[in-house]
Amino acid sequence: MVRLKLAGFVAILAIAASTVVACSAAIQPTATPPSFAPTPALSPDREASGQQFQISNILVSQGDPVHGESLFVSQACSGCHRTDSETLTGPGMSGIAQRAGERKPPLSAEEYMAESILDPTAFVVEGFDPLMPSIVGLSDQDVADLIAYLKSLP
Repeated sequence: MVRLKLAGFVAILAIAASTVVACSAAIQPTATPPSFAPTPALSPDREASGQQFQISNILVSQGDPVHGESLFVSQACSGCHRTDSETLTGPGMSGIAQRAGERKPPLSAEEYMAESILDPTAFVVEGFDPLMPSIVGLSDQDVADLIAYLKSLP
């Protein structure tokens, strides 16, 4: 009986000692969760960067709204813009085809949307901050497809 009590005491003592050793080891900091802090978009110098676009090429292209919808998601447009009239970080896209032609005269709706996609700080809608980044790497056809998708929204 005494040996059983002594064995229990030794076991408790061993657990306590291992706890002290484990707790006295260097403390490893936990990862800080990422925070969302968008950076304002800068208007790029397209000639210097080599990225030039021709509005006429974009407008004469036949846009594919199905591919445009896929680009809207893959290019993360949907992270800031909803396809209804609700506002997230950026304005909702519902009715953009009607509003776009009146935003920046004398630009047509298509020209305004192309400019907004490729050079988002050229015109910032009142009440919004210039947070939209410039989207690089889109072909003229991609831009035409995005415009076709946006024009298809109710």
